[in-house]
Amino acid sequence: FGTPILAVNEQVLREALSLEQAVEIFRAQSYAGSWSIHLSSAKERRAVSVEVSADGVEALWAPAATLAAANHVRGGLAIPKEFSFSQRYFEDSRLRARAMEKGLSAAGAEGLSLEKAVQLISGVERVGADGQSEVRSVHGIVSKLNNIQSVVMAPEAGIALMGVPRDIGGKPTQGIYHAVPLAWPGALEPELFLSAARRMAPGGVAGSAVPESTVRAHEAVRHAAHAAADEGDFGTVVRELEEAVAEEPREVTWKVLRAVSGFRWAADAEDDASKRARLNDAFSWLERASEQKPDGYVRSLIALFRGRYRDLMGEREAALLEYAQVSGAHSVELRHQAELHLRKPYRARALRKLVIDTVHGDIYRF
Repeated sequence: FGTPILAVNEQVLREALSLEQAVEIFRAQSYAGSWSIHLSSAKERRAVSVEVSADGVEALWAPAATLAAANHVRGGLAIPKEFSFSQRYFEDSRLRARAMEKGLSAAGAEGLSLEKAVQLISGVERVGADGQSEVRSVHGIVSKLNNIQSVVMAPEAGIALMGVPRDIGGKPTQGIYHAVPLAWPGALEPELFLSAARRMAPGGVAGSAVPESTVRAHEAVRHAAHAAADEGDFGTVVRELEEAVAEEPREVTWKVLRAVSGFRWAADAEDDASKRARLNDAFSWLERASEQKPDGYVRSLIALFRGRYRDLMGEREAALLEYAQVSGAHSVELRHQAELHLRKPYRARALRKLVIDTVHGDIYRF
């Protein structure tokens, strides 16, 4: 048993007069689950990440009044037991955090202006371990394309800048960020908040320029995710992902998603002929993705599914060759799946067990 994290957060907001007091409030509780809470103080010009779990509480103080955090833990207590939805979720979080660190470092001692802060969080850059820019993340540094969740807080000015759809009823945050007072009483009502933002600052601050084709591709992928999770309609999933490929033909993630979704779609076929046709089609998408020479993890993911296809076609020797190419360097689970198939052929009844991570282009359950 443990204290609900929302109750502790509320106590911090109500009682803490400094970051040190906030940390002590977190330390005074016990926890059943794991959380990472990021706190900052405009008055103290400091920031801290507090990671809590059943193993204890760890405060990670940010250097130089800047804190860059994404969706992974950083403390010694939490890292050994960190849970990740999928390999690419784990990878993408670190790439986005490095991009944020790079942007904060480039700002120097003067820090970020509101305009630069908006540009940073609405950007789509990601940065590798070597500090160099890589291909962009499948979603932004902070703000996901086609999703409203980005805010720039300016406590000294008493305002917040919030990403607002360019069109009523739209979703892309890569539009205009509007200012509203931090003390505005309607802040908890999203629709009122957005309409007030448009009235108060119709000009706003422009977010990073993102190609319309990218916005449309992400919209198609979100439609695919909805069709898969809420409706189990994989015919719609593959059609939406083909739209994403048409919008961004150089993005290998969409092709991999289309391929593995085709395997899951084959499980719903009404007869053997339809199942074979869908599997053949899925294999052709694996081939298209391979032509782009993807990175090590994606290359191994493709090899695993090529092997599964060969097994389903009764080509056991060819399947074994594919499984042998699956590396464990990037994912223990991926190599584990390959080793299982090296011992025993993959069967069609397992197709329904596939659960796909549409957001990151990966597999939740193999």
